[in-house]
Amino acid sequence: MEKPSISIYLSQLDYNFLNMGRPKHLELLSISGTISSSRPQDYQRIVRPAYLPALSLGDFKQTQFRTDLTSDIKIYSQLRITSNGFAEFSRFKNPGAINGSQRPQFRQKVQRSTNKGNTRQLYFAKKIPGLGMKKIKQTGKLKYRLTIVNQHQPFEYNGGSEDHNQLFYSRYTVGGKKFVTQIG
Repeated sequence: MEKPSISIYLSQLDYNFLNMGRPKHLELLSISGTISSSRPQDYQRIVRPAYLPALSLGDFKQTQFRTDLTSDIKIYSQLRITSNGFAEFSRFKNPGAINGSQRPQFRQKVQRSTNKGNTRQLYFAKKIPGLGMKKIKQTGKLKYRLTIVNQHQPFEYNGGSEDHNQLFYSRYTVGGKKFVTQIG
């Protein structure tokens, strides 16, 4: 008889939480996994926050897709919005070789969020450089606003001629800049 299992998507949690108690000499090898449990009722389900994009894990990437299918996708920057309330942002000097689980360069707690139609607005106490945030107050926890707009333009991309897995992405505008997120 097969035990019930619980899927845990660690990529939806912030970097500091994932690395809590992990020895510094050990690298975080995986950001997803499954746990088998004879008592799934011992785990509490956490509701997915409304500010996360639909059908996505919350990873937005500023990319350049190549028409030459033998080349990898170049990722210039990444914004990860976590389900436990953080926005983590990184810019990459070498867009062809990134590690999605590396320490983010900038990290801020989401203080508040609003959703209206295809627009999500996240509010922060401090500015995240490079994201096109708008200053809306002089002081307080809601000092900066980041606007994320779903362009409702999904597309399909095949990562290479030998790769038969089709990847689906959706276009977003994050702080006035074009980003994509993998969906599905």
